[in-house]
Amino acid sequence: MFDAWGWTLAVAGSSWVVAVLVGFFMGTLRTLPNSPLLVRLAGAWVELFRNIPLLVQIFLWYFVVPKVFPVMQQLPGFVLVVFALGFFTSARIAEQVRAGVQALPKGQRYAGMAMGFTTAQTYRYVILPMAFRIILPPLTSESMNLLKNSSVAFAVSIAELTMFAMQAQEETSRGVEIYLAVTALYAVSAFAVNRGMAFVERRVQIPGFIVAGGTGALRCLDLTLRSSTGNVISKFVMNGFWFSVELTIIATIGGVVFGTVLALMRLSGNKTLMLPATFYVNGMRSIPLVMVILWFFLLMPIPSSPSRRPTSARSCARASSRFRVARCMLGRRWA
Repeated sequence: MFDAWGWTLAVAGSSWVVAVLVGFFMGTLRTLPNSPLLVRLAGAWVELFRNIPLLVQIFLWYFVVPKVFPVMQQLPGFVLVVFALGFFTSARIAEQVRAGVQALPKGQRYAGMAMGFTTAQTYRYVILPMAFRIILPPLTSESMNLLKNSSVAFAVSIAELTMFAMQAQEETSRGVEIYLAVTALYAVSAFAVNRGMAFVERRVQIPGFIVAGGTGALRCLDLTLRSSTGNVISKFVMNGFWFSVELTIIATIGGVVFGTVLALMRLSGNKTLMLPATFYVNGMRSIPLVMVILWFFLLMPIPSSPSRRPTSARSCARASSRFRVARCMLGRRWA
């Protein structure tokens, strides 16, 4: 288990370095004055990587990119996953950097110009240090999200915690104990990131400028290719598309309503309301989405009606336990 934990931390840490470097660079390009071409290029980068699901990007990097660029066929899967996760997160960090720079008063840019600084010097000594302090809270959340997003590396057989949990459960049939331990390791790791970023926020704060100390469609869908005609059965594609749209709308509405209630509870000043809301927020944002889904499959009853099960994957319907159903729904197949 601790070897798998090490792989999780290695994937998350390496991806974080890539994401921060590329994100700050692209975010800075998006705010350059009198450089419309660079602004558009950086904008295209952001829109490309943040509008494609992370799992799809990992599959593209793992299966497609090495075939398009043969020189990358020698790279291990670990490096490809790091690039996929790093570039995906860099688009989000770039938007945070852009928002932080644009939140600064224009007088700071003019002050740098008045002192004779070049554009690069103005960003280096005046704008970016202040923008970094503004974006530290969302950067904290993004760093925690990156750690949790590393769980999707199991889809390309990276031996991280989620992969270990699935394999160990099938070998030992002790799913509750295994998932409890893995969930605890994710929570501890994410909480350590939270506290580390909060420490940095306190150390770099400027009195009176920011407040430091704050916490910082899933469906089994088989795209059946007919080699004789070369066409994809559109019915399955559209069914999956509309299911994703419906799921997104329902989850967004529910998330906004429930999140607003939790925010009001945390701001109420009543400890009876604040403590459970704080526990829920810090707990749920410290656990990867894949693990949350697996826990729901573990604790919630599985519908017995065939109409409620995915019809495009017969192995899911033949699954003998809810753990196997969860694994099938997450895209893992077995003989």
